[in-house]
Amino acid sequence: MGVASLILRANASEEIGAGHVMRLIALAQGARREGCEAHFVLGGDPDFCAPKVVDAGFSITACGEPAGSASDSKAMQRIAHDRDAIAVVVDGYDFKAPYVASLAKSWRTVVIDDLANGHIPAHLVVNPNYGAEHLAYSVPTGTRVLAGSNFALLRSEFVGSPRPTRSVAEKPRLVLTFGGSDPVNATTRMVRVLGTLQDPPPIRIIIGAGFREAGELSACIEASGLLVEVVRDPSDMAACLSWGNLAISAAGGTLWELSYLRLAVATFSIVDNQEETARSLAERRMVFGGQRLEGLSDSELAVVLEKFLHDADTRDAYAARYHTLIDGLGAQRVVGEILST
Repeated sequence: MGVASLILRANASEEIGAGHVMRLIALAQGARREGCEAHFVLGGDPDFCAPKVVDAGFSITACGEPAGSASDSKAMQRIAHDRDAIAVVVDGYDFKAPYVASLAKSWRTVVIDDLANGHIPAHLVVNPNYGAEHLAYSVPTGTRVLAGSNFALLRSEFVGSPRPTRSVAEKPRLVLTFGGSDPVNATTRMVRVLGTLQDPPPIRIIIGAGFREAGELSACIEASGLLVEVVRDPSDMAACLSWGNLAISAAGGTLWELSYLRLAVATFSIVDNQEETARSLAERRMVFGGQRLEGLSDSELAVVLEKFLHDADTRDAYAARYHTLIDGLGAQRVVGEILST
């Protein structure tokens, strides 16, 4: 018998972003540490994330079928059969119950989910978001649900080295990042508002491969008077983020990376599936912000950012709680469950 293999299915594009694929890379890396191979099946715009997958050392099949369709399922089953898979893993909002059920007839099927908004006929469901353990999942008898930040999926670039130590005496350095594409151009808006504040710190802006507003951002930076460095699509996100000790971020998977790296964070949701996470963390006084960004006026946003940047005592108290969320073992736990049966 050959080496055990996982088949990982997700879509990526400028509109969808890179989050689904990036956390599957973390899962694939965890599987590799256990001696298991992984192969990616990517739809949408596969080239959007393909370099990240290839750089991580994994192979790819491009899927041109409509996501979650019967033809998509047939393609997945063919690939799983040809590669002697022990399990298939799907991550994305287009993979509905009929699609999952069709895979589960023949393969151990794992669904990475954020929403708990419908029946999931899988063998294993993983929701790595904070507070997800309180969601009521509809799953078949015998299905395991792994929910909560204990199952956050961090890539090897984060967990391959010891967690950084932080000193309260460090001068503030601010990282600003809103994901692989930033579809609402939150980055430019943040620069504009930060430019109105007193004594803003040096800023590193991280933009992804899908960011399309570089011209507008550049003009805004020039007008702001801020001390800014822009990094596009860094090869080592962990090292790039670690430059800072403060961060302003969307409320996606980057939040778990920032917790592991021990940055203090202000977060804002920019899409629907981020709202609950952002609100829950803010209510528990782990992060600043927590609001839907489009619901804040610039003056309201400025008040939040001013407190975040200049109330060091509150910021340190929030960060101390926030940094307890992630231990870096989430992928190991999930892979262990996948391989246990």
